Parts: sequence; structure tokens; C-alpha cells
Amino acid sequence: MSWRKKMRYPFVLVAAMVIGLGCGKSSKDAHEGHEAAEAEHAEGPARVGPGLAVEAYEVEEGRIKLSEKAVRRLGLRMEKAQFREGAVRVPPQALGEEEGEPFVYVQEPEGWLKRVYVTIGPGTVSGTPILSGLAPGTVLVTQGASFVRLAELDLLAGDAVAACCAI
Repeated sequence: MSWRKKMRYPFVLVAAMVIGLGCGKSSKDAHEGHEAAEAEHAEGPARVGPGLAVEAYEVEEGRIKLSEKAVRRLGLRMEKAQFREGAVRVPPQALGEEEGEPFVYVQEPEGWLKRVYVTIGPGTVSGTPILSGLAPGTVLVTQGASFVRLAELDLLAGDAVAACCAI
């Protein structure tokens, strides 16, 4: 089993607590939260809007807009992709993976973060080379990308976070 799979569940629990998703509730509250999540799934996410951690989310576009407070609280760092040693290179923590496909979060105008799928080469000490999908100078999330992914997953399947909290 890879280290990512071993760390998935403790990481989700810790990340949920960091962004304040309500872990630490009683089992009665967790059950009520599960019922609310089911109702929300039918009506659409109630965790998106002004004054909330996630201000907006576009499922089809793979875009999420976090509040400034959420960006600070999660410790997100944005940097420009650098061209070194013949390729655009990013730190390994900037990479995410969905069904075996690597991606990065690119910062767009007005604070949007867009999931962009990339082709990667073998990593080195100077970072992971991006063979396609990312241009030099593109601003991307280099620290905290896993928290952005967690926020996305919470919106898509809030039951997974509710289940981890009910343990």
C-alpha cells in the first residue's frame, strides 16, 4: 500500500478539523449532519456562498473560489511555475492526482483556482518536470493543494467527510 493511501484517512480527519468542517460533534449531531448532507445533495451544496470558506464552485470547469480567510487559514502558497533544466518544474506537493491523472491548481483572475491536468516526467531534487499542460510563469498553488482538493471533495461528496467524523 502506498504512503498516500496509508495517510489518507488521518489526513482527511486533520484537514477537516483545520478548515472547520465540524468534526468533534456528538454522534447525534453527526447523524443530523448526515441527514442534512443528504438533503443538501438533492438541493445542491449549502456550503458555498459569500462569507463561507468556499465562495463559489464550478463542477464542470473544475474551478473553486476560496475566501481570503480560507486561503490564509489553509496556508496556501501561490508561486509562478519555473522553467529549469529544460522543463517547467513544480514542487511535488503542488501535484494532485485523480484516478491516476496528475493535476495542479492554477490561479485564475478574481481568485479562482482551476484544476489543470498535466503530464509529468520523473522527479528530481529540483522538482517534478511538467511535460505538458503548464506554461512557465503560470501561477499555481505550491503549498496546500491537498487542502484545496479536500474542499472540492467535500463539495462533491460531503458524506465522505461526515463519515470520517462519525468514527
